[in-house]
Amino acid sequence: MEIVLFEMQINRMNRVNYHKLFLLKPDISFTFITILCIVKLQMLSRQIRSLISSRALSVAVQDATSSSSSAVSDTRRELWRKPDSPFVKTPQAWVSSLETIEDEKLGLVDLHPDIFRATPRIDILHRNLTWQSVYRNVQMTKMLTKAEMPGGGRKPWPQKKTGRAHVGSIRAPQFIRGGFANGVRGPRTWFYMLPDAVRIQGLCVALTLKHAQDDLHIVDNIQNLQNEDPKYWIDVSYELSNH
Repeated sequence: MEIVLFEMQINRMNRVNYHKLFLLKPDISFTFITILCIVKLQMLSRQIRSLISSRALSVAVQDATSSSSSAVSDTRRELWRKPDSPFVKTPQAWVSSLETIEDEKLGLVDLHPDIFRATPRIDILHRNLTWQSVYRNVQMTKMLTKAEMPGGGRKPWPQKKTGRAHVGSIRAPQFIRGGFANGVRGPRTWFYMLPDAVRIQGLCVALTLKHAQDDLHIVDNIQNLQNEDPKYWIDVSYELSNH
């Protein structure tokens, strides 16, 4: 009877009738209490380990998500005077790091719609390209006139009675080694300045077209561009062009 009661108490540890426990013999009661305490301690240690592991996992997941979100949020910025129209969509672009040859995406950055969503005015873009190609040109050619050519001071033949044209110098423009009548008189420049509004609009059009063609590459840190190895930049440009 005592053994059966002892086994029943072991099998029903969560519903122990403690008033029956003291009906047993003292040694059996002490053994049962010891076993019950050990089992309770084991259950408690399992619960503590599971709680610690779950909390550690949640903390690790939270740190990973916060680090990933911070890595993406670091590239985000507050746009200055962002349009309030609901019909204007904010464009985005990938931020890359050129520390390695492979294109490494760090996150997305918001671009201002007034700059990267400009109306594609090809005429404005053509005016900017023409201005940039000619405003720095300087023509240094200087063609000598009749007076600047060496020689030709003597009259080649008499004025009359020869049947030839009247000539005063062999450096006249009609001669082979004569001076130039309406030649280029350098230095000459084609310098002019476009209005600031046209230049800014042309830049916005160019950035809009490059972003639409996926040819716009944004770097997170300008210090990464100080690599002096030409082969490295050739490989980087090849990787970006084939991406």
